[in-house]
Amino acid sequence: MKNYNNIPEIRDYIATLQYKSENTVRVYLTAIQKFCEFLKIGTFEDVKNVTVRDATRYQLALQGKMKATSVNTNVRPLNAMYNWFVNQEYLDKNPFSRVKAVDEPEHVQAFLSYDEMHKLIDVGKSVEEKLIFLMLLTMGLRRSELTAIKM
Repeated sequence: MKNYNNIPEIRDYIATLQYKSENTVRVYLTAIQKFCEFLKIGTFEDVKNVTVRDATRYQLALQGKMKATSVNTNVRPLNAMYNWFVNQEYLDKNPFSRVKAVDEPEHVQAFLSYDEMHKLIDVGKSVEEKLIFLMLLTMGLRRSELTAIKM
């Protein structure tokens, strides 16, 4: 299996991701790896030879395997990488610039009613649990954000 780590220009791009979250970097690295495997990219010359047709073919292949949101999550990092290559003058054009995002189904945000919120808070066995539920509800915190709070 060819590995993008052997391509200095991709390594240079990945170095620019250092200020992004760990999760974002992991998503980008996975997207780049899958793309390189799909097109059997092993050198920067291979990266340069990617066409709009290749980019579209890759997007269509992903559509056959995953939901629209995941397809866009896998294509977006490639578009960003190719934009970086153009900005750094490694390439003249971005083959992903003409690949449109897949239409995602509209997600209707669900909200709890006041009655449901009170029931959730009442489930707490201790004052601390009730306060945790109250903080989650009033501040809109995610579970990971709540657990990351330092006392």
